[in-house]
Amino acid sequence: MIGIITQARMGSTRLPGKVMLKIAGRTLLDYHVTRLLSPVIVATTNNPEDDVIVDWCERRNIDYFRGSETDVLGRYLECAKKYGLDTIVRVTSDCPLIDGKLLKKEYTDPGVYVSNCLLRTWPRGMDFEIFSIELLEKAARLSKEREHVTTWIRENARKEHIVTTPDASMFRLTVDTMADYELIKEIIEKHNGHLMNASELVALLLARPELQMKDTQ
Repeated sequence: MIGIITQARMGSTRLPGKVMLKIAGRTLLDYHVTRLLSPVIVATTNNPEDDVIVDWCERRNIDYFRGSETDVLGRYLECAKKYGLDTIVRVTSDCPLIDGKLLKKEYTDPGVYVSNCLLRTWPRGMDFEIFSIELLEKAARLSKEREHVTTWIRENARKEHIVTTPDASMFRLTVDTMADYELIKEIIEKHNGHLMNASELVALLLARPELQMKDTQ
């Protein structure tokens, strides 16, 4: 079974509580989960401050998992096992305008890592990674890097890159700072960006230079 797991926590260093910030009466987490177009498992932490995320999930009948804040790799593996996933689609909750239609649905080779962010052509904020439970288990056994889920997989698995043209990798549609949040707020409130697909959002950014927050990461 294939399933989407998204990371979400309140303890962001640069913008604490960002997933629960609201735009037009809806949280960023709500936009994110809705746009994925498929059932999502929210992987959060055991920290009391993340009770608000669990409460949010429970009120909306969204599956969730709680685990270590620092061992994110272990949290992902435990989450995938709990829900019986053979294939994991990894996304992160700081991407409120992610386009669920971009996520590749076909996945037949458990030795291949699929992503649109390792060879980046989409804006930051459209990121996804797909990998098998076998690769995740190997990473959990062999990786010394526990804070990032896919470091070992990226370095050791065969890769398939999902790319687009024209190159839009210079743009940001993610939320790490208050400036990011204000940009997403303008895109949603003034341009109905939450109703656009990825290509339409790129076209909007190309047409409106004042919305172009360039990616520097």
